[in-house]
Amino acid sequence: MTELKDNSITVFGNVINSTEKTVNKDQVVELKVRIQAKELDGKRDSFAKVLKGNAQMVFTPSQTELDVDGDKPADGQTELLDDKAKK
Repeated sequence: MTELKDNSITVFGNVINSTEKTVNKDQVVELKVRIQAKELDGKRDSFAKVLKGNAQMVFTPSQTELDVDGDKPADGQTELLDDKAKK
């Protein structure tokens, strides 16, 4: 039986720039990202494997917290207007 080692890592950073270009007659988007070095502490071996081949990337933008329970709003919570209140 063959097992695959999970070399996935999770780091937080910023997409600094994106450029759309043609490579080998295909349209691609090239990204420049910034990750603090401490995010890679203990993950350098796995990160080095990313540089050697393909990697799956998941981008999660900043989240907006919605008031669904009527409790005191959390810091940075977005206020929504009730549709009935608009009439």
